[in-house]
Amino acid sequence: MWLAGAVYLPVDPEHPAQRLAYVLEDSGARAVLTAPGVGLPEGVQARVLPLQRVGQDGPLPDTSASGPDPDSCAYLIYTSGSTGKPKGTLISHRGLGNVVQHFAEELKVTAEDSVLWLTTFAFDISALELFLPLVCGGRLVVASDEARTDGRALLGEVVAHDVGIVQATPTTWRVVADAADGRLTGRRLVCGGEPLPPALARTLAASGGSLLNVYGPSETTIWSTSGPVPADVDRVDVGRPIAGTQVFIVDPDGRELPVGVQGELCIAGAGVALGYHDRPELTAERFADHPVYGRHYRTGDLARLRPDGTVELLGRTDRQIKLRGHRIELGEVEAVLLGHPGVRDVAVVVVGRGGADAALVAFVESPDGLAAGLTAHARSLLPSAAVPQEIVVLESLPTTANEKRDHLALTRLAEQRRAERSPTAEAVPEAQSGAAGQLLALWQTTLGRTDIGPDANFFDNGGHSLLGAQLVQRIEKTLGVPVRLTDLFAHPTPLAMAERLEAGA
Repeated sequence: MWLAGAVYLPVDPEHPAQRLAYVLEDSGARAVLTAPGVGLPEGVQARVLPLQRVGQDGPLPDTSASGPDPDSCAYLIYTSGSTGKPKGTLISHRGLGNVVQHFAEELKVTAEDSVLWLTTFAFDISALELFLPLVCGGRLVVASDEARTDGRALLGEVVAHDVGIVQATPTTWRVVADAADGRLTGRRLVCGGEPLPPALARTLAASGGSLLNVYGPSETTIWSTSGPVPADVDRVDVGRPIAGTQVFIVDPDGRELPVGVQGELCIAGAGVALGYHDRPELTAERFADHPVYGRHYRTGDLARLRPDGTVELLGRTDRQIKLRGHRIELGEVEAVLLGHPGVRDVAVVVVGRGGADAALVAFVESPDGLAAGLTAHARSLLPSAAVPQEIVVLESLPTTANEKRDHLALTRLAEQRRAERSPTAEAVPEAQSGAAGQLLALWQTTLGRTDIGPDANFFDNGGHSLLGAQLVQRIEKTLGVPVRLTDLFAHPTPLAMAERLEAGA
């Protein structure tokens, strides 16, 4: 594909059809490579090329004298956009080659190594998993669908295929760490995509493997900084710039700030993207030139540099978040909900401690006090990670003295609602007995709410695959029976799961 001068655009067929259609149309994709049986969303005009397993007859063609221009586009990746529409970022061959070469050296990858392809193809960090072993002559091990959400299954495949390098988000690592039991010893672990909590960092660093914490937005090609994490860490930073990369801090007027002073993090160097696809105004807003560092990307992340050159992240200058490794613009979620005819105003906030516990809560203002079908509406247009766990209808949204939405007050209200619904020893009725009663208590504990009954669907009440992995582990520990995540998808209510366990007893 690259030798033909083409650009690859990864899309996840599990995303809503309307989102897929927008990405394919906005990108101008002329051909789509798919697995047999996977078609295009209705109305999309592109040539479909089904991938099939074929044999190779004869020697491979000699391509040593050809290759793409380093400054041409290698891939186009779409991420959440504040306007309600995803935006495409154009990444160069130079940027991709730079990050792959850096981590090949930092992780000491050889032809004897196996690297796990764990991340969905549509998440840019998957490119490192894919190309790292290919560049180094190593082996790519493709994780099963079950391993992508089940920590024990993932560890089983890591051991079975002698995988030496595993990359994952903190949310995934938390599930894996709970079941590690010495199986990470001697392996190289890479963690990024969202902040790494110190407690999890200590657990992973003490697992017997070497741990590398990494950071970088899509606009600077996968990862821009990295740093090893010691076992006794009490404050996790994101390390120093990788090879071919420079970082600096600026004030709101774009003036460079000295070491130790908080400001906006800017990234320059080989990994800086070519810009946003067909979005010249946004490209001009986020990418700029500097007299010393040259072309750079303004990340929107608050940070400061330490005297040793490491980067300490302090938050965001806007309303963009990372949730279970996915970059989400809260403005996009709000824009989608505002598209529902029953919604007059909306505000989305984040609650929870981070990782699998973090969740989106949407507060909507509805003229008739009821906006039916909002969750289904959101699911039809947003990736699963961006669908609010709870949608609360209010008569009117609170505002600040400046007549702006009071997100702080709404966050406090969301946390209060969550605390009131969180199960306690007194909250779980003693009258509930048998497997169904025990399972209901586990449903309530995992989801953090007591307002659900034995026929409550786990995934319709804020559950997702990573919380599901936690629930499965709790079921096995409490009831002493083997359960797989696929069982939860097939039997998502306490009653249905009880019937499944009784039938299998």
